Amino acid sequence: MLVGLSFAPSGLAEPVATAGVETCAAATTTLAMEKCQAGQLDIANRELAELTARISDHLQNDQATLRAFDAAQSVWRNDLKATCDEMDSLQFSGGSIRAPETLRCEVRMTRERKALLKDLFYVMLND
Repeated sequence: MLVGLSFAPSGLAEPVATAGVETCAAATTTLAMEKCQAGQLDIANRELAELTARISDHLQNDQATLRAFDAAQSVWRNDLKATCDEMDSLQFSGGSIRAPETLRCEVRMTRERKALLKDLFYVMLND
């Protein structure tokens, strides 16, 4: 899904479905950046959840593999938080931009995870 921005009456940039590019570049304040990135993360998390549900459905007949997949997802989620929190604390410690940058990191890693899972489970998802 491609996402662009619309401006709410408050003037804050919000992601919306458009034919444009996924971006929060129009957000000009820290609050607007944070709100926009949070919206992007909601979209990325929803898309990843839909994909992992499809994969899990395909793995129902192999409980050992399903448990391993679920465990891998849990490990990935913990790594996502640790990576983004640590990287942003090193780069933006004490700054107001830290929260939007942490969210941006989570969006990027979530999208990367979705792309990886689609690649790894391509045959299963397209049979």
